[in-house]
Amino acid sequence: MSLEQTVVDEARSWILTPYHSQQRVKGVGVDCAQLLIGVYVNARAIEPTNGPEYYSPDWHFHHNEEVLLEWVERYAREVTEARPADIVMYRFGKTFSHVGIVTEWPFVVHAVRKDRIVHEEDGRAGVYAPPREIKLYRLRQL
Repeated sequence: MSLEQTVVDEARSWILTPYHSQQRVKGVGVDCAQLLIGVYVNARAIEPTNGPEYYSPDWHFHHNEEVLLEWVERYAREVTEARPADIVMYRFGKTFSHVGIVTEWPFVVHAVRKDRIVHEEDGRAGVYAPPREIKLYRLRQL
């Protein structure tokens, strides 16, 4: 099995995990940033890490610093077309503050605060639809 498929399978295994800010326990609680770490570490795509420093759930409304974007760019490079296992980042407020893992573009697995759960959905529909600004990233080893 390819690393990309391992990542997609691992991401889907987190579906129905409740949303909890700054938590990373499959089946118990996770936020979108910690979901990335949990999935990529469990798939052995990255080494274990603590992830971004403390961030409040409403960081993107009050700060301009790209905390999440800078963290993603440590591990991944920006790409123009999405493949399975890639990262999609969404701008909300002043910063890129939401992320998901591509399963088959435009579908993504992500931890959604308003829905209070991890699920897979069309990552270009609803609040994620154009003209919402997005960036796509691929882990350097993929």
